[in-house]
Amino acid sequence: MKQKIALFFLTIIFIPWLYGRSIHRKADPTMPEIEVSWLGQGNPSRLRNYHLQEKPLFQLFDRNHFEKMKIPSKEITFRNQPTKSVHGKILTKLIEKAIDEILATYKNLKELEDFTILQKKDYNFKQQVGLLILKSKKYPFVVKVFIERPQTFIDPFHKGMEPVWFFFMGGGINRHLSGFTRIKNVKQVKQKIAKNPYWKSLIDFPRKWYAHPKQSNWIKITGKNIGAKKIQTTQIPSIYCIVADAIEAERTLSLSNAADRKLALNLCNYLDQYIDSHIQNFMLEKQTQKIVIIDTEHFRSVVGFTGDQGTFNSYTQWYLHLAGKCAQDTFFTTKKDFKLMQQPEPK
Repeated sequence: MKQKIALFFLTIIFIPWLYGRSIHRKADPTMPEIEVSWLGQGNPSRLRNYHLQEKPLFQLFDRNHFEKMKIPSKEITFRNQPTKSVHGKILTKLIEKAIDEILATYKNLKELEDFTILQKKDYNFKQQVGLLILKSKKYPFVVKVFIERPQTFIDPFHKGMEPVWFFFMGGGINRHLSGFTRIKNVKQVKQKIAKNPYWKSLIDFPRKWYAHPKQSNWIKITGKNIGAKKIQTTQIPSIYCIVADAIEAERTLSLSNAADRKLALNLCNYLDQYIDSHIQNFMLEKQTQKIVIIDTEHFRSVVGFTGDQGTFNSYTQWYLHLAGKCAQDTFFTTKKDFKLMQQPEPK
């Protein structure tokens, strides 16, 4: 809560400054730029900003991995009930039906036929973009629905406070892009945890798959003056979902519990901040009595960490570190620094 209040006041103070630019200043021909449009159509939307970087825009979406990790077209057993299952095609049809319901409304949606809405604060019903978190009423699965459009992709300044700061810290990253890191990151983190006997016996993750619903179109992104290439392009799905096991929690870890704070920070230190240490990402599962991490996006990509960040012994220290990086990236990085960021890394 404290960090959100601080972000609010920073936004009020500095957003006018971020937009402020003299109309008489000549445009920098080397400034990074993206053009975003529906695949096969013209009239792209454009964004020019020194913060745009190659990795978040052109390297996070791996189409081969995306296709490989789709919901399997076979029976999927339930996490803690291996004798029960649902066919992957049934789940896909239910998801597509829910998306039809979502796209049919331009106002606040209170109920879906087959899913309970767990979170909708990050979804804009008028623009029909953002993130919705749903839970199946019949099967033990949670679905995160990501929806984006070209016009909103290039507008990071009207999606709330946190997306603005992550845009500056993460080189132009947004929630739609960071979602593509969630499944691949689980594999990397699991490999490291498996090497540590203590964490191996204590930590677990839900299974996760992608769903690519029929309603999805493809968005084309063209970058100029970004990275080592003069011009580069990629394509990403406008709508995709992450389907995960629903976790029956005995409790969620709490900042008011010193042991919980210590556990979460120690684990994230061990994982070199690959996982966000936000305390509500950690749940004690009833059936297994293991700590299950439910939010698995690659946090280093979200906040633009490079190199060793050290270790953190308190959440106060952790939040101050994030606030310092946010301030540095947003207000105190020079044009020369930005241009150095576009250079290829030494081999």
